[in-house]
Amino acid sequence: MTPEAPFPPWHAGWVGRGLLAVAVVFLLKEAQPLLLPVASAVVLTFVLSPKRVLVLIPAGARYEHDKVRAHEKPLKEMIETYTNTGDFTVYDSSLKLLSFKDVTPVKMKTFTDKDIDLYNNGEFDYCFLRGSNFINEHTEWGPLPELLKKLKMPIIPFAIGAQSESRRKLDLPEKAKEVWRLFADRCTTMGVRGDYTAEVLNDLGIKNVDIVGCPSLFRCNNPDLQINARKLEQIRKVAFNMRREVSATSTSCCPASS
Repeated sequence: MTPEAPFPPWHAGWVGRGLLAVAVVFLLKEAQPLLLPVASAVVLTFVLSPKRVLVLIPAGARYEHDKVRAHEKPLKEMIETYTNTGDFTVYDSSLKLLSFKDVTPVKMKTFTDKDIDLYNNGEFDYCFLRGSNFINEHTEWGPLPELLKKLKMPIIPFAIGAQSESRRKLDLPEKAKEVWRLFADRCTTMGVRGDYTAEVLNDLGIKNVDIVGCPSLFRCNNPDLQINARKLEQIRKVAFNMRREVSATSTSCCPASS
């Protein structure tokens, strides 16, 4: 590693089929890469001896290495509130796709100099941001820009999305713009949900973007996985679920007071 290089040797890339792809972190530090041929003439590289990684904004409680469930709460509290199971699914899927020995959540809003020293002590190979619709006009990022500047490792946004009630240009706060530019400066490629998110980032001058979709599409990590769906004329009943409240930031069909 040259003195000018801020991070250890590493590479981030994408693996998938057709128009769908999923972000996979390639760590080349202290190990020789293992090359595995998969579908569509792409190569998946895993580190042989993965170390610990950091995660920004995890969701739920991790158990058995790469599984996620809701935090335990009293029954009354669970009934009166609701849990975003979609965030659990995305985090669970991300863990199943990444190579790591252990995951440590970052103290994003309450970090101290001691925490920074711990994160930068060489025990962590990379940090990733759990994929969600974080690119919006309302998220408060607090001291995150300062944290990103202090972390001395690759920091990878993993399947993030832009959120709006309609497809329009977002008027992001200045701190939000700084946050996404810092992420872009600290990774080879930012993985995003779709072309709208890529368009929003492009408006910020961020070009190192790949459209990878949602990690939940790839949680089985099987490029040959197929869904044996019934023919449309054979379907008689359809089940679906919805949130008990729908924010006006997510849909244009509901008034702001809903």
